[in-house]
Amino acid sequence: MAEPQIGEVIKDITADVQTIIKGEIELAKAEMMPQV
Repeated sequence: MAEPQIGEVIKDITADVQTIIKGEIELAKAEMMPQV
């Protein structure tokens, strides 16, 4: 059973975190927009 390379694991985690942060920013922007 091959162990995943630590660099690959970190890259995956970083990508996930960036996706989550991007989603949170979009949500915050949507909430700050005046509801017209």
